[in-house]
Amino acid sequence: MIARVVEQQQPLFAALLDVKWADLFPSDDEFITMDVYLDVTKPLVTIKEAISAQKWVTISKLRPLLHKLLKSHLIKISSDTSLAKKMKSEMNNNFRSQYTDNLLLLLSKAAFLDPRLKNHPFLSPIEVNELHDLISQEAGQIAESNHSAVDEIDIDTDSAAVMPPSTKKAKGKWELFELLSDVMHTRI
Repeated sequence: MIARVVEQQQPLFAALLDVKWADLFPSDDEFITMDVYLDVTKPLVTIKEAISAQKWVTISKLRPLLHKLLKSHLIKISSDTSLAKKMKSEMNNNFRSQYTDNLLLLLSKAAFLDPRLKNHPFLSPIEVNELHDLISQEAGQIAESNHSAVDEIDIDTDSAAVMPPSTKKAKGKWELFELLSDVMHTRI
């Protein structure tokens, strides 16, 4: 909506002058503030539109997007106005407070395991090694718990004979490539 006000500044001003409500028209400082706001939030709008356009959004894409926001888009540069610097600082602090270490670890694990994200520019080499070790350790624990759970299962062959076979889905209805078509062509 702010973008529309900035785009339609002249027609809006003309309409308000005709009705004699010029005092409702934003001042030059307010237009400058709106422009700064639009410039600072432009990466967020782009990310929102890109995620909204996808049919399936995966958690693995959040960590690279968050990294890109915090390390490139929300970094204060010398050409920024004081308002832009303050907005970027507040947004940066807000993201850092909302994404705790545990949540960042979960997002990093998801991105690390996603085969579409081969290189991990959002992770340092030390973080990649730590994630590899942590995931290997967790996989070993899961394998051990599954192995012990399989040993404890008592299979009742009579109940297996009573259960009817599962119904088959129509061939081609849920093809793997059809399910992954949007995701496979998406790159970050």
